Amino acid sequence: MQGAFDAKRIFNRVKGRGRKHTGEFIQHLSIAYGSLAELETHLQTAQRLNYIDVGKLNQLLEKTAEIGRMINGLRRSLQEKADN
Repeated sequence: MQGAFDAKRIFNRVKGRGRKHTGEFIQHLSIAYGSLAELETHLQTAQRLNYIDVGKLNQLLEKTAEIGRMINGLRRSLQEKADN
C-alpha cells in the first residue's frame, strides 16, 4: 500500500507541471527503466562471479521487476494524460 501511495504522490507532483515537463519526465522514466535493466545485468554477473548467491539474486531480481512495473505504469499513465 505504501508503494501505491508514493506513486500517487509522484504522479500528483508531475501532473501539475504541464505537458512540456511531463514529456521530459516521461523521457527520464524511460532512461530509468534502461538503467534498471543494466542493474539486472550487473546483478546476474555478480552471481556468476560468486559475489552473491542465487537466492539473493532472485530476491533482488524480484525487487527490480516490481520497480520496473512501477516505472512502466507511471510512464503509461503520464503518456495517456499527455496525449489527451
